[in-house]
Order: sequence, then structure tokens, then C-alpha cells
Amino acid sequence: MKIGFIGLGIMGGAMSANLIKKSNRDVFVFDFDESKVAKSAAIGAHACASSAEVVENADVIFTSVPKAEHVRAVHESVYDVIRSGQIFIDMSTIAPKDSVTLGKKLMSTVHNFLMYQLLSQSNKQSMVRWVFMLVDLKKRMKK
Repeated sequence: MKIGFIGLGIMGGAMSANLIKKSNRDVFVFDFDESKVAKSAAIGAHACASSAEVVENADVIFTSVPKAEHVRAVHESVYDVIRSGQIFIDMSTIAPKDSVTLGKKLMSTVHNFLMYQLLSQSNKQSMVRWVFMLVDLKKRMKK
């Protein structure tokens, strides 16, 4: 299984670094900030030039971006390269209603979509509480 990570900010950077160092998997990364991509590549990630390149190479794709319009832009940029069986996990800090709306659109294409919603955070985002929302994944994976 190959892993993709789109968004390498405070949360995404830390989570992807953990996967790069400990998962023993190929991890493909993208962020608009090229220095963040270079930092991930320096510890073993495969640097990608776009979100679509991440999706073309990965089986499980994590997104961690700051706003709903960023999530929407990522999704819209990858619809043409999504393949059957891929799993998308969005951990972006956006309103739950936006996650549901964007997730429904993505599920119509990919079928496997998880949303992790951040409910609270400290100043340095070191203390987080997550609610794991499984959106129709169990039912769809049985098909």
C-alpha cells in the first residue's frame, strides 16, 4: 500500500513525517509550499508537483488543509485521476457541514471517504480531540 499526503502544515507535516519514518511504506507528498515538500523528501518522501500526482501514485490519500475552499480545490484537481479502490481521508480543519458536502461529492467518484474532524486544539495544536466519522465506508467496502 502506498500512502499520499496533501497538505504539509503544522498537522499534516507532523503526521506525514511520522508515516514517512515509521510506516515502511512509500509516501507521496504535496504542498504549495515547496520548502515543506523538500523537508519531507529529505526524510524519505516522494516529492510530487501536484495533488493529482499524489493521487496517481497512492492507494490511501490523506488531506490536511486549512479551509473548505482548499479541500474543494484539491478534490476538483484529482477527480480525473482517481481510481477504484482508493481511500481518501480528510483531516482538514473545516466545518463538519463542509466535510459532509465535499465528502458526498468525492464518494460519488471514489466510494471510500473518511472525515476526521478536529474539535478542539491548543495554541500549538499539540493537544487535539478527534471525532472519527465513517461515511458509508463499511457498507461500500462490502460491495
